[in-house]
Amino acid sequence: MSCLDTERFLYELEYPIDDSDIENPRRYQKGGFHPIVLGDRLGPRSNGRFRVVNKLGAGGYGTVWLCQDTHYKPSTVTKWRVVKVIAAEKSTPGCPDLKILDHFRDVGRSTLDAFGICLPIGHFWLTGPNGRHLALVFPWHGCTLESIPDYYGFHPALIKDMAFELVESLRFLHSRGLCHGDFRPCNILLRLLPGADEMPESKLWEVLPGPQKVRIIRVSDDQFFDELPFADRPASIPEYIVASVELPFVSGLYTRHPVLIDLGVSFPFSQPPKEGTIGIPISFAAPESIFRTLDNNSQPLLGPASDIWSLACTLAHLRVSCNPFQSGYADLSAVARSWEETLSPTPEPYRSKYREIRNIETPLDEVWGDKPASQLDPVVDPKLMYEGRAQRRMQRCGTRNWLKERMGLVRRLEIFPEMASKMLEEEQQADAKMKEILPFVKDMEVVNLYEQGMQVKMEKEEIDLFWTLLEGCWRWKPEERVSVEEVVRHPWFEGRQPREIPKPAPWRVVVRVLWSFWGCVRPFVSGWFDRGRVGDWSLTVMGKLPPYVVTAYRRIGRFFFALFGSLSPPSLRKKLVWRPKTFPSSPPGTPRQAPADSTDWETW
Repeated sequence: MSCLDTERFLYELEYPIDDSDIENPRRYQKGGFHPIVLGDRLGPRSNGRFRVVNKLGAGGYGTVWLCQDTHYKPSTVTKWRVVKVIAAEKSTPGCPDLKILDHFRDVGRSTLDAFGICLPIGHFWLTGPNGRHLALVFPWHGCTLESIPDYYGFHPALIKDMAFELVESLRFLHSRGLCHGDFRPCNILLRLLPGADEMPESKLWEVLPGPQKVRIIRVSDDQFFDELPFADRPASIPEYIVASVELPFVSGLYTRHPVLIDLGVSFPFSQPPKEGTIGIPISFAAPESIFRTLDNNSQPLLGPASDIWSLACTLAHLRVSCNPFQSGYADLSAVARSWEETLSPTPEPYRSKYREIRNIETPLDEVWGDKPASQLDPVVDPKLMYEGRAQRRMQRCGTRNWLKERMGLVRRLEIFPEMASKMLEEEQQADAKMKEILPFVKDMEVVNLYEQGMQVKMEKEEIDLFWTLLEGCWRWKPEERVSVEEVVRHPWFEGRQPREIPKPAPWRVVVRVLWSFWGCVRPFVSGWFDRGRVGDWSLTVMGKLPPYVVTAYRRIGRFFFALFGSLSPPSLRKKLVWRPKTFPSSPPGTPRQAPADSTDWETW
């Protein structure tokens, strides 16, 4: 039975919960999720290294759990890790979450942390009733950015600090020749304070909500799953499903610094996905991404400009609590209507593709090519309706632009005015170290305040300046959009300075070359090893290697640096051509000049 086989499934939740972070019991079938309950021990084979204490999330790819690392040294310290267990059908040795690590072999963990890039620090494999699952181990971070504008919209400087760091994270990825592919608020987390992942368990339960168990019933007779005889309980289904929890702001453990996660759909500039971006909602996706997903022959291809479009959607959400292309109906017509209300009538080539998908006839004046692009009519709504809305906006607030009108409106936050004033006052009196902490006061997280919530409004000067930033990112043609280097220097960020991206240490470049060499020869020698054992090896970062190995790599690095110290990694790659399938007269690994038409086996 496939995990998509929902017709014959016999179990459901005790009561429906309107929460996307609680998975449906139908997910627990062959090829689906691994059944996990509180107290389980996760680890390779019988290792049992990670003890499950609570659930942090669930999605289309798997479940995410907060676990105690019981093998952490020293044993007197309690270490909390996040373990993401991927669905069996998505778990492969070539899983994108693992392949993306090859692009960062020559980057130190400190550099990744400085630029807010979160990668797995380890992995292992689990074998269960639903198949073989890849489990990724991450550091523990906090909530997503989705709720930040509703609580901290009164603090523009804080919002700009976070926005600037997000641009820096994307800038770092683009400097590595990578597109994120799924840049949006739910893939951005807030860091926790140093030491938060080492708090005693007793302290953890003081700040983190306790787990909520949701019982499962058998549809045929409405019996609870946990009351059935053991012989009647399928092993593929957990005894209960745990609702996801989130560390509250009032815990006082949050910093102001975001971190970018979920690089599983990232891709190199030179290898864009042929089918378009997968996973990202169309409300955050660039037009070329959406139409290429619907039609593989659509042009243009995806690239860094697609990330820039998604970045602008994220910045708009962060500052205005509104992505203009997001609506209650996440379909192509709703998104295209939002494009036209915010930007302009949809141009070619998307115009023709939209009509083709919606089976709409093209007007004769466009067929004959008599109408210039600046005079195109909207493709979603009739022109009279479109112009009527624009004229009413012009009369109300002096702009035809839907988003600029929205930015100028008063909006209410999920926080009382006196609480916001208290946080700002305490921040002014705090020292530099305390200013790293995200402001908070007791009982600040009160939702649905309606008329009691604090009112905020953007000034006209900031609206105009912010729009110039967004408009540059939302240009229809990818080649006309601003680059991330232009975004990071935009005046809306008020002079915040981008940091220098360090070049990788020479010995790390050598490690990356050697690792890629191993990846090239491994298919020819994999039969010499126990495949199951190789699959259970944990990913090892350089900081975890034995000292003598690190010393050897550094010595090799000094040798290469003496020869090619002035070369960047791409230049060094062109100088070093490794041919693992053939062994010339010179020793393996001897540098030689690469021919002009050489095909590189490594992706940088």
